[in-house]
Amino acid sequence: MNTDARARQTLSIRDIGYCGLVAALVFIWPVVGTIALRHFLLGILLVLLLADGAVRARIGGVLRDLAAPVILLLLLTGWIVIHNFTLSQYPAYSRDEFRGQWLKPLLIFGIGMLLAARVRTEPALLAAILAAIKWALAFQIVVVLGDLCYLWWRDIHLSHGTVRLTGTRTSISYTALLMLSIMAGDWLRNTPSGTLAMPARRMLLDAAMVVTALWCLVLIGSRYGIVLSLALLTAVAAVISYRQVRRGSARRALLLLALAACATTIALYGAAQFDPRWERMAESAALVFAPGHENDWRLLSDAQPPRFDDGSPAESSAFLRVARFRAGIDLIVERPLGWGFGRGAMEHIVQMRYQAIGIASDSGLVDFTLALGLPGTALWLAFMGSLLNIGWRARSDAKSVAPLLLVIVVTIFMVRFVIDINTRDHMLEMFLLLYGMLGGATVTAAPTPARRR
Repeated sequence: MNTDARARQTLSIRDIGYCGLVAALVFIWPVVGTIALRHFLLGILLVLLLADGAVRARIGGVLRDLAAPVILLLLLTGWIVIHNFTLSQYPAYSRDEFRGQWLKPLLIFGIGMLLAARVRTEPALLAAILAAIKWALAFQIVVVLGDLCYLWWRDIHLSHGTVRLTGTRTSISYTALLMLSIMAGDWLRNTPSGTLAMPARRMLLDAAMVVTALWCLVLIGSRYGIVLSLALLTAVAAVISYRQVRRGSARRALLLLALAACATTIALYGAAQFDPRWERMAESAALVFAPGHENDWRLLSDAQPPRFDDGSPAESSAFLRVARFRAGIDLIVERPLGWGFGRGAMEHIVQMRYQAIGIASDSGLVDFTLALGLPGTALWLAFMGSLLNIGWRARSDAKSVAPLLLVIVVTIFMVRFVIDINTRDHMLEMFLLLYGMLGGATVTAAPTPARRR
């Protein structure tokens, strides 16, 4: 049974309240100027969960199944505390960031585990919450797309990156990827043998949501969001096609793969037509390794882009992303134990050393390692790996979509971790809430006792 069908089953007033609170949180999390409202809704959700008898009765099982991720988070927290007092090059800032950028996300991870205790043995409630999250994300995309079309009509031209609801296109990119991840989990869950067991109306609605999300990403100029979204959709098509081949439907599999290839080609072609930055993207990234461009990573903006040998300007976004990644690696080699915890580690380092402001690494992997060193990154990757292991081992559980969705969401986050700074602010908080809920809702099957001979 798919997520929306389960969600239509009868729910109590309290359960509907959980769905509404989580949906409201997900919608406003990236919206500019809503920090106080977020805290208020999180407080209400926490109080309701703590007062719920079912949560108190099941939280022990959640803690047992999430023992490895919880222990790794505690070890990472201990490393951050030690680092702040002994190794940080800017200890006052690191201690301040620890309160806002680490303790609060840890609390939100705990709220996610409490939610998991509530939905742990109730697949209908889990499905309802996931459906509420999906529709909240879809509504956010529709609002942004509507505003973009209005600005396009008003100004007669399209302004890439103009996202008034959230302030940045990166936030909407995460929104689209998360919505598509939930849908992908649903599709894979409903195609155990390669046949999509969903009503035609639902399939058309899902197709419309996919097109809307991709169109929004194209208009805001989120190149990496487009690529990752298409990669996710192609991977899902490949898995479903493989299942169809196994049951002898090779023709259907080829048709599905052909449709996926056509959709990918159309989306990339449309993106290139709307965004001229695609034209010399790969060539500009390769320019990083050309002689004479060693210090160009300190460029602040598109105002003075690096140039090719023929004098034509490079596409500065792709160039600077690769150049600053390379420069970040050099800084990591210089101090492998880290420079100090906090957002924008590379910004602080570059400001201290070169008196330049606004130089970000554009990579969560680089920034996290610059902040906490190789030990901190190792603990963070181990935490993510432990969640991935929990989902992967239980992915064939027929009772819930939680294991499969956990694998998809963790994988997407880890890939994005390399090319974007997602270990900060609302992006980290939203994903930790999901990790806590999905990880705790993934009930680990008890091992079968060996028979006595």
